[in-house]
Amino acid sequence: MMNPKNLTTFVIIFLSLNVIQAQTKFEKEYRLKNTSVPAKVQAFIDSLPFQEKIKWYFEENNTGNSIEAKFKSDKIRYSVEFDTAGNIQDIEKEIHWTDMPASTQSRITAHLNTGYGYHKIQKIQIQYSGSSDDLINFINKKNTKNITIRYEIIVKTRLIRKVSLFEMTFDENGQHLNTAEIRFKNTDNLEY
Repeated sequence: MMNPKNLTTFVIIFLSLNVIQAQTKFEKEYRLKNTSVPAKVQAFIDSLPFQEKIKWYFEENNTGNSIEAKFKSDKIRYSVEFDTAGNIQDIEKEIHWTDMPASTQSRITAHLNTGYGYHKIQKIQIQYSGSSDDLINFINKKNTKNITIRYEIIVKTRLIRKVSLFEMTFDENGQHLNTAEIRFKNTDNLEY
């Protein structure tokens, strides 16, 4: 039988290794003018039933660059992301924890409780992906087939005196798909 001190050391090492296995995500966004948005992207956004003010962003990250349209509709934040060729990647909608099914919440909670120490959810988005036509039909409530649903969760953790920020992706049933530690790009200049 293992003594309590050795057991505690083992658990801390195991939990640390679980967190260390996460990928690292670098991300930086720049505002874009409407005139810099590709016509294909603008046409897709114009086909959506939302008539809100759109803010455009160019995003650099370690997996590639993208163009993103962000807006609010009925007090809900949306984000529509495209690759630089103008192909839709996904539509995200910010939601609350209670908007998820209880079984999904339970699986996500179980995952967070197995290796992240103290944790607090900072943001939750439901992510819809599929073809351009399928997403337009889905948004217009014509068809929900062929749509992949995922949850993207930003979690702040504290483990062994280290505070970290993670982006975690789960499928619609709450099964863990991916974890990336969010790192902010260092700048050479002081920013005020």
